[in-house]
Amino acid sequence: MTAKKKVLSILISLLVTLTFVPMTGQAAFGGTLTAKAKIGTPENVTTKGKKSKITIEWSEVKGAAGYKVYRASSADGKYKKVITTKSNSGVNKAVKKGKKYFYKVRAYKKSKGKKIYGEYSEPVEGMTKVKRPKNVKAVIAEDGTVTVTWSKVKGADGYQLQRALLDDGKYKSIGKTKDLSFTDVITEKGEYSYRVRAYSKVNGKKQKGDYSAGGRYDAVTQARSWVGAKESNGSHKKIIDVFNDYNPSCGKIGYSTPWCAAFVSAVAIKTNTTDIIPVHSYCPTMLARFKDKSFKKKYKPQGGDVVFYDWNRNKVPDHVGMIESVSGKNVTAIEGNYSDRVKRRTFKKGYSCLLAYGLPDYSTDALVSYTRSGSGDSGIVTGKDVMKACEEIEAAEPDTEACAANEIVEYIQEEEPAAGENAEESEYNAFLVYEICDEMDIDACVVTITDSDGTKRSYNEVMLDGELYILDATDGGTLEKFTPEEIN
Repeated sequence: MTAKKKVLSILISLLVTLTFVPMTGQAAFGGTLTAKAKIGTPENVTTKGKKSKITIEWSEVKGAAGYKVYRASSADGKYKKVITTKSNSGVNKAVKKGKKYFYKVRAYKKSKGKKIYGEYSEPVEGMTKVKRPKNVKAVIAEDGTVTVTWSKVKGADGYQLQRALLDDGKYKSIGKTKDLSFTDVITEKGEYSYRVRAYSKVNGKKQKGDYSAGGRYDAVTQARSWVGAKESNGSHKKIIDVFNDYNPSCGKIGYSTPWCAAFVSAVAIKTNTTDIIPVHSYCPTMLARFKDKSFKKKYKPQGGDVVFYDWNRNKVPDHVGMIESVSGKNVTAIEGNYSDRVKRRTFKKGYSCLLAYGLPDYSTDALVSYTRSGSGDSGIVTGKDVMKACEEIEAAEPDTEACAANEIVEYIQEEEPAAGENAEESEYNAFLVYEICDEMDIDACVVTITDSDGTKRSYNEVMLDGELYILDATDGGTLEKFTPEEIN
């Protein structure tokens, strides 16, 4: 081979070798060769947490055939692919509630049967929506100071609170805190509902959970809407219809069947709380089916709790109602089939005819009742009137509780401490009797009848020498033995 041919052969061999050098980023002769993918990087990556999933979204990348989403437990952690999609959004369902994740997205295109990937986006945070706060409770002091507490919500960075006056039902924000309690002050008389929601900070913004309110507030509002319904004009039939349309396991009832338990059941049906309030027409069965209950006289009830009474003192419930509100020592319940209508009853905590409370696990909101400072515990009667009445009644030295009750009626008839319209006089007299009985250690409660036109009348139930009586200190005054309703 001539020298010329030898050189040509070497050049051809070298050219063939260069043709098949793998282009892995390092050139065969020292320089750096970079194979740039002609596909952009996803921008405007955001996340949105829902109850049990996280949605990741981003702007479309021109020319992209698809995208891959990667997740890690920290911004600089080890990322693993969790989503492959052709759209500019993806949903990550395999997530733990209250845990924060970090996501990156990159686009890809297809070229000659292969995927060419772009750069990863910057990491963004993602988290499910935090849960509703549970065990929300409100305790009110005589000066109107309300302390609201709740259980810790996993993943929450803070809490927001709202308050509503039950008369108008409109919630207003009252503050926020990072603690598990909040102190509020109310000055106007009325029943109030408090609700709380948690929030977490995701990518520097607040991601809000759901408000706790719903259960107690809705139940009490529904019970209130039926106050005044009665058998005499058939207005109670709408309550029985709600119960019967549910097709309860105990069977349907007639319009003349005792319906106090059906009333509470209908409240549960209308407010979708049948999972926590047993639906039944028979008081003993309803009580037995409550998952949580309290037989303690000192239990502090809340609005929405279910109260069972035992008129005969045989530890079998004769009647049932729903707690409307609590103010100081006073508890007010709304009850169906109370003398064939829906009425209110106000009694002291520890009332002797109480048998038990059914405790629905609303875990949602808290209700309190406030009465202006300077008034008596009932919010209507002044302490001065109560003490004056007790002094005069005790001066007569009644030797039995029944005699004391007669003295109370005579005192009110003679003194006429109430002034104004008959409905107001009736309410004042009933609460005056109520407070006098409390001072004299006589069990009593106030029953308030509200007709469909809004007219009210109040009287008392009193336990005298072991027996229950109806005491009406207005319109002449009466004291009659009470015949308990049929057990239902």
